[in-house]
Amino acid sequence: MKKAATFALITSVAFLSACSSSTPTCSDSETVDLVKEITMDELRSAWGNAANSLAVSVEAIRTTDRNETVDSYTCAAQLEMTGPGGTETADISYTVQSTDKGDQFYVEVYGL
Repeated sequence: MKKAATFALITSVAFLSACSSSTPTCSDSETVDLVKEITMDELRSAWGNAANSLAVSVEAIRTTDRNETVDSYTCAAQLEMTGPGGTETADISYTVQSTDKGDQFYVEVYGL
């Protein structure tokens, strides 16, 4: 079983101030950077300082749904974690949604 699969399904949420009025897409750098930040926060919570030796990347990003009414995206990707023991992968999903004012956006990650 993959190490990433040892985590229970965890939902993590973070937000960032947006520079434009539209929600960033699944593969926008702002979104991907936030997914990686959330992942590292979760890894540090679970593994402590040992998580700092890992490099995290988000690959094979796909938009699985687009809700134009609320300007949100549902996304899927492959999370790659590389460390001294090699590389582990996990399938994750995440959502991206702007606040009503459009000045911030939230990212929720599932499957960590």
